Amino acid sequence: MPGFKIYTSNKADILAEKLSETLRENPLSPLEKETVIVQSQGMEHWLRLRIAAANGISANIDFPFPKAFIYGIFKEIEDLPEISPFSPEAMTWTLMKILPEHLENRGFEILKNYLDGDRNGIKSYQLCSRIAGLFDQYQIYRPDIIMIWNSGGIMPEDFQHAIWQSELWRQISSENSPVDQASLKNNLIIKLNDGFLLKTLAPRISIFGISTLPPYYIEIFEALSSQTEINFFYLNPCMEFWGDGLSAKGIEYLKTLGAPDEDLHLETGNPLLSSMGKSGMEFFNSLLNGAAENVWEEFTGPGTDRMLSCIQSDILNLRNRKSGEKAVLTPGDRSIQVHSCHSPLRELEILYDNLLDTFENSPGILPSEIAVMMPDISKYAPLIEAVFDNPENEKLRIPWSIADRNIIETGRLAETLLQFLETVQGRFCASDVLDLLSSEIIRSKFDFSSDDMDRIRTWISETRIRWGADADFRVELGFPGFSENTWRHGLDRMLLGYAAAGQENKFLFQSISPYDRIEGDSSKTLGSLAKFLDMLFHHSRAVKGRNSLKDWAQLLCRIVDDISDRADEEAVQIRKIFSSEGLLKFSEISNFKDEISIDVVITYIRNAFGKIPQGRAFIRGGVVFCTMLPMRNIPFKVIYLLGMNCRDYPGNSLKTGFDMMEKKRRPCDHSRRLSDKYLFLEAILAAEKKLVISYIGQNIRDNSEIPPSSLVEELRDYIRESFISEGEDILIKHPLQPFSPTYFEKDTGLFSYSRGNFDAARKTIEKKRVKKFFISSPISGPLPEKHSNVSLRNLSRFFKSPSEYFLKNRLRIYLEDRDMIEIGDTEPFALDGLDKYLIRENILQALLSGKGPDECRRMIMAEGVLPHGQSGEAEYIALENEITGFHENLKGFIDGGKMPIREFEFQHEGIRLYGRLENIFAKGQIFFKSSRMKTADRLHAWIHHLALSCMKSKEEKTYCVSQNETLEYPGIKASEAESELKKLIVFYRNGMSFPLKFFPEISWEALSSNDDVSALEKAMKKWNANPRFSYSLESEDEYIVLCFGDETVPIDGEFLHVSREILGELVNRAKTAGGNADE
Repeated sequence: MPGFKIYTSNKADILAEKLSETLRENPLSPLEKETVIVQSQGMEHWLRLRIAAANGISANIDFPFPKAFIYGIFKEIEDLPEISPFSPEAMTWTLMKILPEHLENRGFEILKNYLDGDRNGIKSYQLCSRIAGLFDQYQIYRPDIIMIWNSGGIMPEDFQHAIWQSELWRQISSENSPVDQASLKNNLIIKLNDGFLLKTLAPRISIFGISTLPPYYIEIFEALSSQTEINFFYLNPCMEFWGDGLSAKGIEYLKTLGAPDEDLHLETGNPLLSSMGKSGMEFFNSLLNGAAENVWEEFTGPGTDRMLSCIQSDILNLRNRKSGEKAVLTPGDRSIQVHSCHSPLRELEILYDNLLDTFENSPGILPSEIAVMMPDISKYAPLIEAVFDNPENEKLRIPWSIADRNIIETGRLAETLLQFLETVQGRFCASDVLDLLSSEIIRSKFDFSSDDMDRIRTWISETRIRWGADADFRVELGFPGFSENTWRHGLDRMLLGYAAAGQENKFLFQSISPYDRIEGDSSKTLGSLAKFLDMLFHHSRAVKGRNSLKDWAQLLCRIVDDISDRADEEAVQIRKIFSSEGLLKFSEISNFKDEISIDVVITYIRNAFGKIPQGRAFIRGGVVFCTMLPMRNIPFKVIYLLGMNCRDYPGNSLKTGFDMMEKKRRPCDHSRRLSDKYLFLEAILAAEKKLVISYIGQNIRDNSEIPPSSLVEELRDYIRESFISEGEDILIKHPLQPFSPTYFEKDTGLFSYSRGNFDAARKTIEKKRVKKFFISSPISGPLPEKHSNVSLRNLSRFFKSPSEYFLKNRLRIYLEDRDMIEIGDTEPFALDGLDKYLIRENILQALLSGKGPDECRRMIMAEGVLPHGQSGEAEYIALENEITGFHENLKGFIDGGKMPIREFEFQHEGIRLYGRLENIFAKGQIFFKSSRMKTADRLHAWIHHLALSCMKSKEEKTYCVSQNETLEYPGIKASEAESELKKLIVFYRNGMSFPLKFFPEISWEALSSNDDVSALEKAMKKWNANPRFSYSLESEDEYIVLCFGDETVPIDGEFLHVSREILGELVNRAKTAGGNADE
């Protein structure tokens, strides 16, 4: 029967049972649906389960949200569209259309000044969006002002922004007829009072678990109660009247005004309820002051055996223990805990251990009976996945789900689409495009495998793509029209290189240098890459200008189709945002015809995506993670609150400066701070067994203390003032690292279930053993066959860096990331050392092959190596002059051409040394390089000189020619050469079983002195050289550090002995060409 009835209790279970009883005892006809209005999907899910448990079934029930339900009622009395023109989204575009027309009017000066210089329209869009949001709230929270504005008035008169706001509102209203929310409410109430019958009104409406509503909705429900049964199920934290309670701060403030206590009749009641409950108090007063005919109530005491239940009981009974009898805590009561951590990651690691402890010591608690709430889920979501998806073993796995992430945080396509739009309006930096290519959506669309991505990264690096679509793109941005280092240039090189595969000599085709490292199956990858880039650059041209909302909607839908599968569920959902339920629809509603930039579109998309929920993830079961709102009022056995930091919670509403509600607050006005306080109070009341709070309480850098949320401090203050304990504190401070030994010591109050952390902690407290080497003893047994057959080239590589060669080739340890090739985003402005070396070598090879330097220059420029413009020309000319002189000197050594190649083979102690001597000329064996000589070069030439000397009775010379010096190795007897080779082979064999104390550059420096003390001093000086002034220090080589890092410095007598054995004969015999002096 019609009427308005309030059901109230301190337990959601009791209210759910009463609702179930109402549905069971007074069922509607089978053709009629029950209507239960809730505030979240979480409450809907919980309530369905409770009704099913009580009645055996939960079916034929609608669970609308208040706003959607009321709009459905309005549609019966007015011909309304599916999307209201007075929705904040629609009003935003209407304001975008009408605002420019008003900027010259009186009162609009502040808006005109703000929008000055708004070139891309973002400021205008953001301002209109903010105003539309305010107008949306005014309709609900200030309907009386809206009605005055509709009639031509300007209210409130003392509000400086009333003139421009009322004027904009009236134009919005005039374009859409008076069907705003305030007018609709008035019209509905008038019609109901006049006896108008709502034909589709549900015969019974239940409102369940809603903590607060503006009076706007209460007045409508009261009006509807004249025609239908309205049952309001309200979760009341207190069985006493608490509507006049004041917080302690409020009392202190009134006292400062001089009012005596006896006149004010001050009564705080329960301090927590008074401080945190204002939002609920205002709503409950509004509810009680309405048209409710009767109130049903049933309260049940939670008991006082534990701290948590005792606090809940105090709130229920409006008890203040500060001035009364204090409760005595049971030793070991941990029903409320506060954990001070160093970071969000540590919060989750500590949470994981606490959950395992709960399941072990409270076997009756299931994962689905635990909720973990936090202010900002996006901040924690990736960390949740990292911690909970990677248990140490399956026995420790905890089922979990995240309840309320939006589509940007969970949707692969939404994130990729935004990344795509950011990329097409940018400079097409190589790293940005590669990041986009690496997204799962793009890889799936274009069928790129992980190996394909590695190939593409290599291609981008080696073709020297840096930024820009092509030369024309660079010109449009105001840069010189060079094609080098652009995507078009790099792609052309790849395509030409594949087409001309098999060509032995380098060539240019229409100024393009073919990139010849693409062949075989890689052609498919190249084709997909070309297709992707063509699509990317096509859309980049489309988004450059301004377009209408209709054109943008069509373009965005095409982009979605081009980067994803049309049938993908997320793609279908996103296309609706641009068409039937988004941009296209708003264009029609607002009649906005102006053209807007891509920047405005991206801002709109971010806002729109942020409002699309992920869906009902909490239905999957397990521990549920969510923000504070979705699970409010739902009881859980255990509730965890993360991120209760002083700066984050309670939050503050973003003030605009032109919100009339900020000027004069009314009861039940929305306040984020008050709402957060009440959410915190509700969490305390919803926890049945345990409440655990964590916050960032210690600085991760210096361990200094950081205070928690003021609400946590209030709770701790209440506990200190209301309970008698044996020195126990609810606050637990955690170490920075999860492997701290404190977790595994007795009587610390800390614990961990991680075996890995236990092992790490044990190692930190064990007495460290001093090790001299990376491995404690040589690898036993003979060398494997692949290492006992060593080429001359590999022997040279070994002595270039014995530590690196040993780790890579014997132990298969690679310290550098071999798959990670650095991608640059800027074209070269100066040549680095490696580029200079490669250019020198190219010029030298061109000169040796008889080509002119100009042809070489064109080839190098076509490869994108040189800086653009005159600086590149100047650098090339300098290198060309340098190499031309070097070439003239080199010709004296290589005139007459190469002699026949000689095969070499030599065996000693199970090691076979072999190779080809390919650099023999009439004057002798010649090795040359266009840069400065290093000890590795000297050794390479020396090893080949020994090989040559072993082969003939005739003694031949070897020359090592470089930019800075030329060494001559005189001929030596075959027997002496064999003796030296045997020595090097033994060092190779030993160095492939145990790290060899030989560091070529430092060893060469040491051997410049014959005195041991002096030699070691020079070696130490070289080892300790300042890295700022010394290139490629061996003491900082990561392979050497790994092999010898446990020693203070590996420069000792053994080092000196090894250096002399390896380099001694080389130093003694080598001389500068044309003279007898050593270097």
